Amino acid sequence: GALHETKPAWEEAIDAYSGVPRKSPHFGAALAGLARAWPKYLATLAAAGKPTSEPAAESVHALRAGLMTDESQLPKRWTAADRVVALAIAEIIVAYQPTSATDAVQILESAIKHSPDASADWKAAAQVPLILATAELPGRRQEALAGLAQLAKDNPDNGAIQEKYADLLLAAGDAPSLKLALDRWRIIAS
Repeated sequence: GALHETKPAWEEAIDAYSGVPRKSPHFGAALAGLARAWPKYLATLAAAGKPTSEPAAESVHALRAGLMTDESQLPKRWTAADRVVALAIAEIIVAYQPTSATDAVQILESAIKHSPDASADWKAAAQVPLILATAELPGRRQEALAGLAQLAKDNPDNGAIQEKYADLLLAAGDAPSLKLALDRWRIIAS
């Protein structure tokens, strides 16, 4: 798999990493390789104008299966490698499978809750897909709106965050939110 990553041959890397059995001492490294290769493969497909729906669903399924314990549960205590996989799953869902936002929120919330030793950098990185996924959930829009407002302020050059914030403001429908949305879209368009 690592050889294919250097080419880069993402589909071949995914095939190689997927062939490593769960009981192998190399399974953790293979899962980390999948967490690197799947997003790059999906981005390559998207850039080429090819369909991403099925490969994205396959990637989420494969990565999630790798995270699950033998009892088909998310880990009780998350390792650094588990957190990398969780972040990859959430980013894939946000980018390619927004209708599965509940899964992204569940995985990231569990990773945050059960990772007292997680680095500040990982916690910060997890906030972006967590808030973007939360924005897709009914009943949690106000929470997401507050989080997105902060993210938009902290990341003025991130178009995806700015657009999601503007979309959520538009969906709110009240006059102050619509004014903010219009201002946001003007900034995005400029």
